[in-house]
Amino acid sequence: MFVDRDKELQALERDISSPGLSMTILYGRRRIGKTWILRKLMANHPGSLYFFVPEGPPQALFNMLQEKLEEKCGAIKARSWIKLIEEFDKCSQDRETSILLIDEFQRLGAGFISALQYYYDTSSGKPVKIVLAGSSASVVDKLAGPLGPLYGRARLVQLKGFGFLESYVYLAKKLNTTPLEAFRLYSILGGSPYNLSLASTKDWITIARKEIHSIFGRLYEEPLHILNSETREPGVYLGILEAASGHGSSYSKLASITGKTSLKRYIETLTSLGVLRKTTPYGHNPVKTRNTWYHVSDPYWDYWLKTIYPRRMEGELTGEIPVNEELAEEHFSIWFERTVRELLTILYDTHVKPWWRKDVEIDAVVKGRTGIIAYEIKYKKLANREVEKILQTLRIKAAKIGEPIEALGVISLDTPKPGGIQAETYSFNELLEKALIKKQIRTEEI
Repeated sequence: MFVDRDKELQALERDISSPGLSMTILYGRRRIGKTWILRKLMANHPGSLYFFVPEGPPQALFNMLQEKLEEKCGAIKARSWIKLIEEFDKCSQDRETSILLIDEFQRLGAGFISALQYYYDTSSGKPVKIVLAGSSASVVDKLAGPLGPLYGRARLVQLKGFGFLESYVYLAKKLNTTPLEAFRLYSILGGSPYNLSLASTKDWITIARKEIHSIFGRLYEEPLHILNSETREPGVYLGILEAASGHGSSYSKLASITGKTSLKRYIETLTSLGVLRKTTPYGHNPVKTRNTWYHVSDPYWDYWLKTIYPRRMEGELTGEIPVNEELAEEHFSIWFERTVRELLTILYDTHVKPWWRKDVEIDAVVKGRTGIIAYEIKYKKLANREVEKILQTLRIKAAKIGEPIEALGVISLDTPKPGGIQAETYSFNELLEKALIKKQIRTEEI
């Protein structure tokens, strides 16, 4: 299934349809769906040439690409990367547009990159479209960043993991899941399309045991593989992520755990991988404030860091790490709050954030027309009396923000509507339905 990659596809199609030469780099961590998008482009443009670059020495890779070109162009003679690219140019001259798609392009090495740079600088009027896909965010940044050889030549399109809404649509189509079943699967698998594709049943415990907790599971060591390929100090990155897992961590705590005087480079790398996020309270300038909190931004990584990473030795000895349902419920509670904020952000068309000051916390705050709208979020079913008590406490806390209060609200798995009290109360299903409507996704289509 192809779910919600319209923006990325449209960006690539704009480059392909533009006059003259264009070069676009599609990047994101592995198993995030880059190859799937390239396949979609191939389907839209049957005359395009696709080449997947395996691991191998430069000369072997050169020969492979040359053989691939010969399938399209017939016998060619080329002894350098630039001549090989020019051969593709020549054999495609009878077409209005020539499209070359290269998957994991960074493996072709510095010689290929230099040839691309030269070709771009000398062939700007030619209708050749080059789309490159790469898994290594650090390599892409090195090549296309301000000091890189492709800077100003290639346009970057980053591919990120799905949020809950897209994941729900995928899981509902595939497994006919309820919103709660989809939420639990999303909370352990995360937003990676590959991870979600491993969901073969609605039961999250079955999937966790098979794919994450077993040493033979396909997701048992995935974060280690990514950090080992992306970073030079995977231990430091793991230390940052472990400290930021669960409820999150302050910058000072991250620094003390790693022993590093500056974490800027590490945080930027983890952010570009889509696994770490900085949060600031509602009403604070993210650039200026020091009141920041760091947390793991992908549910699968967060779950893995709490349940697998600390117990890997046990897993190696027994072959499987038992599922701790109590720990999982705590994990679900944390991600329920974040998921609800994501849905509220869709609903209000603006970033909905938490708010905190010392020992006072509010789960979600957004600016309304006449004042703030504050929400308390609970991962459980609530009774009428509980809702009334939560609203009373929430009003006291919201007053401390120092802005007029437009409305108060409660969101839980099942939230009753208390009589005589004006409040924004939603069950999880109701909130999800509103977000789907806002996105113009009808449940009957799912």
